[in-house]
Amino acid sequence: MTIRYCASTGSNTAPYETWAKAATAPKTITDLMGAGDISYFRNETFTIAADTTFTLAGSLTNPAICIGTASTAEPPTTIDAGFLVDGSGTVGVDITISGKAILKQMDFKNGGSSSAAIITIAGADEDVIIMEECDCTIGNTHNASGIVIGAIGSSINSYVRTVNCNFTFGNASGQGFDVQANWENIGGAIGITTTVPTTLIQVALGSVFKWRGVDISAITTTLIIAGLSKAAEFYFYNCDLGSGVTIVSPTSPGHAQAYLIDCASGDTHYEFAHYSYWGNTTISTAIYLNTADGASYNAADAKYSWKITGVNGSYAHPYMSPLITVHHEGTGAITPRLEVLRDGSTTAYNDDEVWAEFTAKVTTTSVVSTLYSDRRGMLTAAAAQGASALGASDWFGETTPWYGKLVSPSMTPAEIGDITARVCVAGANTLYVNPKILGLA
Repeated sequence: MTIRYCASTGSNTAPYETWAKAATAPKTITDLMGAGDISYFRNETFTIAADTTFTLAGSLTNPAICIGTASTAEPPTTIDAGFLVDGSGTVGVDITISGKAILKQMDFKNGGSSSAAIITIAGADEDVIIMEECDCTIGNTHNASGIVIGAIGSSINSYVRTVNCNFTFGNASGQGFDVQANWENIGGAIGITTTVPTTLIQVALGSVFKWRGVDISAITTTLIIAGLSKAAEFYFYNCDLGSGVTIVSPTSPGHAQAYLIDCASGDTHYEFAHYSYWGNTTISTAIYLNTADGASYNAADAKYSWKITGVNGSYAHPYMSPLITVHHEGTGAITPRLEVLRDGSTTAYNDDEVWAEFTAKVTTTSVVSTLYSDRRGMLTAAAAQGASALGASDWFGETTPWYGKLVSPSMTPAEIGDITARVCVAGANTLYVNPKILGLA
């Protein structure tokens, strides 16, 4: 392992190794990196005037490490004030970061307007790039400029983890993010200037996104483009959303689905949502079961329900909500149920319009669960779902409703573990669900 201290001026002796070997042979970040090497880059600007790929040597167990520092001590005493790779002085300069590496306090910027400029993170197959406190700035205002996470193309498999990084874009109609990678993004902000993409995520090919604690509040139009051509899954945790933003409206069953856990615009701390082609689940604090069995989101027992809305579902391909789970250790026969409500109509939903699926471990010495459902049988006629014993005095906020219940056939758990339930909706039907499994005693 080599430890280097790098700057653009000075001699080739410690504490700093110069960028320039000679006028005809400029030294690059790549020249300074070997597998497992640690390079400290003094806080200054490294200017590039052409498309540049930084291939950082390393392995999964021995990555290259690049650190920005303002310290002139040997070794440096601080990690701060990001070192900037600046391609903004030349129109259309692309910057690509590739290899297996950790970058900290390293910033990247391009510029211009007459031709597109791209910043790519993890630009080759099997790349693994970790970036901490790094900024990527699309200073270019061309509408095809953006940030690529994992090169878009065939046989590209890469992993990117960004921590407290800021991503800035230069054109409101620009391409935002194109992604073909497993990407974990923690902290930082998106679109921190007034110029942000109308749609943040434009392309996602077979990717899994996990974003936690990211400020996305600058995006107030669309978060994920509707017509993604490949399947992708998005998970957002504790993210600050833009007011009125559309999350995603998929146009095909194979397109993206998104989960949002405790994400909101403003000071709200109970939100949960799921969006897919088939339908959506969101939180309602306007209509809810107002009894001791009603779900609550805080110690003050503030109540809520799940509002489940079918969009493109059918009996054969229904919308299926996220799972509701409860740990259970009893071994007696039980009949789990979900309390539900249809608002604006007193007509019960039939068992081919709305039903539930339950699972439990009913086989001794096995962790395998068994599925139970109150869905209409394939060869039987549709029938109304059962009326609930609960009514107007038990629910709050409803208008001319149907009070119903979705009930599992009797089951006898044989082992400890979770009992699960989820609601299935065919057609453009909406119902409110108390997200607690009852009937377990």
